Amino acid sequence: MSYDLLARLAVLAVKVFGSITFPVLNAWREKQRQFRSERWVMIYGQIRSAQVISQWELYTASVSYAYTVNGQNYPGFLQVRFAWKNLADKYVARFWRGMVVTVRYDPTNPDESVLRVDEQPIFAPHFH
Repeated sequence: MSYDLLARLAVLAVKVFGSITFPVLNAWREKQRQFRSERWVMIYGQIRSAQVISQWELYTASVSYAYTVNGQNYPGFLQVRFAWKNLADKYVARFWRGMVVTVRYDPTNPDESVLRVDEQPIFAPHFH
């Protein structure tokens, strides 16, 4: 087998593995965020940036946001992993700079925050 064929097979194996594991891991991480922040304070924040980061033919949707507690500004980050760039692009496209979002933060440690996708009204399913 040629090196080129082996490289393509390796990429395909990574894509298949990522296609199976990333949705499960992303859902698990979202449930962890929900559970951990259930009793935290809700506040409005604002999206600073949303971009796709590529590494080894895998993609991370990286969303940064900011929020203010008692006059102090804090940064926050959400990262979701994808095996396919088009899925990461679609995820990131839902966020835009300046978008107002609901953020939860730990009142005992305001540096600790989560952006829960389930609490963003714009992402709620629409039924006709």
